[in-house]
Amino acid sequence: MQISDEEIKNILGKYDKKFNDHLDDNSKSFSLEYKKFKDAERGGKKNWYESWCDIAERIIPVKVKDSDIEKVKEAIRFTGLRVTPTGTNSFGVLIGVAMVLVAILYLGLMTMVESTSLIGAVLFSLIFILIGVAIIKPLSNLIFFFEQRKRLETSNQMVICILYIVMYMRHTSNLEHALSFAAEHIGGTLAKDLKKVFWNIETGKYSTIKESLDNYLIYWRTYNPDFVNSLNLIEASLYEPSEQRRIEILDKSLKVMLEGNYRSMMHYAHDLKAPMEALHMLGVILPILGLVLIPLFAAFIDVGADTKIIGLILLYNISLPIFVYLKGMSLLSKRPASQMGFMLDYEGGKYEDYRTVNFLGGKLNPAVIAVLIFLFFFVIGISPLLMHIISPGQDFEVIKGMSFLGYTKIEEGYVGPSGIGALLISLFVPLGLALSLGYYYKAKSSKLVKLREDVKKIEDEFSSILFQLGNKIGDGLPAEIAFSKVAEEIGEGPSSGFFKNVVRNIQRLGMSIKDAIFNSSNGALIYYPSMLIMTSMKILVETVRKGPKIAADSLMNISKYIENLNSASERLKDLLAEVVSSMKSQINFLTPLIAGIVVGIGSMIISILSLFLGVGKTSTSGVDTGALTEAGASGLQGISGISEFFNPANIIPTYYFQIIVGVYVLEIALILTILANSIDNGGDQLSKEYALGKNLYKSTFLYMVVALIVVTIFNLLAMSVASKVA
Repeated sequence: MQISDEEIKNILGKYDKKFNDHLDDNSKSFSLEYKKFKDAERGGKKNWYESWCDIAERIIPVKVKDSDIEKVKEAIRFTGLRVTPTGTNSFGVLIGVAMVLVAILYLGLMTMVESTSLIGAVLFSLIFILIGVAIIKPLSNLIFFFEQRKRLETSNQMVICILYIVMYMRHTSNLEHALSFAAEHIGGTLAKDLKKVFWNIETGKYSTIKESLDNYLIYWRTYNPDFVNSLNLIEASLYEPSEQRRIEILDKSLKVMLEGNYRSMMHYAHDLKAPMEALHMLGVILPILGLVLIPLFAAFIDVGADTKIIGLILLYNISLPIFVYLKGMSLLSKRPASQMGFMLDYEGGKYEDYRTVNFLGGKLNPAVIAVLIFLFFFVIGISPLLMHIISPGQDFEVIKGMSFLGYTKIEEGYVGPSGIGALLISLFVPLGLALSLGYYYKAKSSKLVKLREDVKKIEDEFSSILFQLGNKIGDGLPAEIAFSKVAEEIGEGPSSGFFKNVVRNIQRLGMSIKDAIFNSSNGALIYYPSMLIMTSMKILVETVRKGPKIAADSLMNISKYIENLNSASERLKDLLAEVVSSMKSQINFLTPLIAGIVVGIGSMIISILSLFLGVGKTSTSGVDTGALTEAGASGLQGISGISEFFNPANIIPTYYFQIIVGVYVLEIALILTILANSIDNGGDQLSKEYALGKNLYKSTFLYMVVALIVVTIFNLLAMSVASKVA
């Protein structure tokens, strides 16, 4: 009997839906990723670095040395930035030359102004020129910083990548599908790199997945040979005829990655301690201790206080923080890969509300509130300046001999403020910065951190539950019944909700296993955004079609892999614990404590100089020196000599001195927090934001308390000394 074309079409249409229901929809989503990647490759708006490199190349084209050209090209290829080697080199030269020209122009203008101190103008210009020359090399090498940052982020996803590939290839020996599975689930920079591997095949640059992958791995042979060796073993498993031997090779590939990772981290942890201690001593402790002597030394230099304040800002608020950050990041460039578990992909749009705060029934960006917090405290902090502008010369004594604002009248006007009240109020400026930044980072990350902690509790016990589920399916139970049995056995643990939701969707809504877990409206995974759960369940859905034995083996092997991964992660944490603990104590205790004491001592020195100058001025006017004893007369003449030796206009006011130190403490706390988090958690952005939110509060609060106490005590001491001398 002949079947018509219409009957064939009806038969195909009847089974087409069933067939599609049994196919994984990864190909659709992955094709969409191809489209996104293609759009990104074709262009888009350039970032600030790319734009400035283009401008610099047009204005001052400076070629890279022949010996460095290949390294620069490799960095550009790896980062994917749309720049040229000449552009990256010209960028640093342009900024450096611009700073030198600004300094020369400033010096020329100041020489035309008669009232300006020529020494101060020369000193300021010289500092600016030195900074301009010094930053040429670091800015020219900025491309290597971007390369290092991407390499660090990518390295932290490699263990998970190998795990996903091995998990997938245990039941399906197909490298292309395994790589697409990993690229879909690991997220981050490595996922983009894997998509580029596929994109190179799409564009015809390479004909096979192996060629494209091998080309990508060339870069990592130097920086992470364990990753390359693991993928080579995975490729070798494709040609193994024995199934048992194939599985052994896959297991070996994961073992090579974990053991090599641990070995590299052990050497890194041992080698990191001494450089970090040296960085903290040279970049933090010694500069802070140097602040004790700066007020006294600065008073000897016949340069206006304004120039000295600008010099301190350039040194302590710009140059030193940049040095500490760049030096710290250079130490991080040697950090090997690590695994931080199955990270929550919180950058997606569905988690956008977690990064906002509730305000008047709506959602508000925390940056708005952070700016308002800063402005509130900043206005309080500059109130001594506002009071002086409104009413120059107006002041009052807090206690006898101790003025509130502390402005000193000189021929050119007033200098200050150096009073105890102005000094204490100045603490509100760094406090406002710390509270605003701390609030911003904490509000932006706290909800997501809580979500991730809840997910982590589930993940901690999920490996054992997967083993139970695998046993049930291996005993011949259908997957639907196996879920029900496991849900009963685990009781009310952290994972119970997930299994109960799956069972409810199957029993009440008549869903299949796949829909019960992944349905966009009612799927159990909606309430448990874990990459571990999602990938495990996807493998279950795919393998259960091939039979209960394959599904059971897959789940039990996933359970074993996860336990090995968690064990390796804990060992890495132990290796880095000492270094990270030391850095946290520096951030939260040592640095703010020492800085608070230094501010108190520095303010005492400035107060004593200011009080002596005041005494010296009054001591030689209206006093009958002949009526004094010989000792009293000589003491009076000594004080008068001090007042002639020091110029009040050259003394740095305590108000500005404290603000500079307070902002420096804040910057150092921020930089050390970033470094400590990068050492401990790699490129985990969420952990970094949460740590910044906590540490900025703690370090600045301790600095405020110590500075408040020490400043008060030492200023009372300075007043006591001055009153006895007077």
